[in-house]
Amino acid sequence: MHTFVETLTGGERLRRLARWGARSGPPALLHAAPPVFGVLFALLSRRRRVQLTVNLRRARGGRRRVDEPWLVARTFINYASCLAEALAHGRPEAARATARLVGAEHLAALPPDQGLVVVTAHVGAWDAGGALLARDLRRRVTVVMEPEASAHARSLHDAVRAEAGVDVLHVGGEALAALPLLRRLRSGGVVALQLDRVAPSQRSLPVTLFGQPASVPEGPLRLAALARVPLLTIFARRLEAFRYEFHVGAPITLARHPEPPELTAAAQQLAREFEAFVTRHPTQWFAFERLGGSGEI
Repeated sequence: MHTFVETLTGGERLRRLARWGARSGPPALLHAAPPVFGVLFALLSRRRRVQLTVNLRRARGGRRRVDEPWLVARTFINYASCLAEALAHGRPEAARATARLVGAEHLAALPPDQGLVVVTAHVGAWDAGGALLARDLRRRVTVVMEPEASAHARSLHDAVRAEAGVDVLHVGGEALAALPLLRRLRSGGVVALQLDRVAPSQRSLPVTLFGQPASVPEGPLRLAALARVPLLTIFARRLEAFRYEFHVGAPITLARHPEPPELTAAAQQLAREFEAFVTRHPTQWFAFERLGGSGEI
């Protein structure tokens, strides 16, 4: 995903230009530019366009359909729009952003002062979603992610996230190696991790996804177990400019030292919820990279 981000924004200089356009440009530019750039990079990025087609076809039952080119183009446009809105923090429209909750009862049932592990994915406005969670839940939100190759571009984007109240912790291996996460969870914070990437150094759990063997990272489950906090999925869907819909899954509570069957069952629940979201909203899944021989989602 990070490689595609760099391709789309051209590294530090074009990312700064994109940041200026998103934050300070006229509203017409903010609304008109993302579809243009989305289509442009769909045309120029043949490898990612082909890979996205493969992943979308997998999510739709493995059959080729006549609407595939439209869905691929729509996904690139959605991605460009979500990226622009994530960079737009600081403008009035971003401050008025709204999110409708599907499954709000799952969040309402949790103690307001308890830490929470959120499992998300590269879907919809996941980046802007962290800012909305921090704002609406009034909690400290930490997003765990692998670092981008460009340190300058990474610093720029992380600064935008920090302005929105979201901390970013970059890790190169297991997320559990970052002990600050446990402290943040135990102090009532929210830690968000991605489900649809398994780094080579990460441990994974086997699941079935779209009828095929796959795997998901074990780290989020182990982290929730060690911190003794609930874990749930939140997948963000972009409806239109600065209007989103968050799909919240049922919380999972694990034993402090869960046995393998408990971990596998929990991982499969996460995979089912991810599959259900992508099946309903395939153009919100930004699966531009090869899923890999190990079957990770």
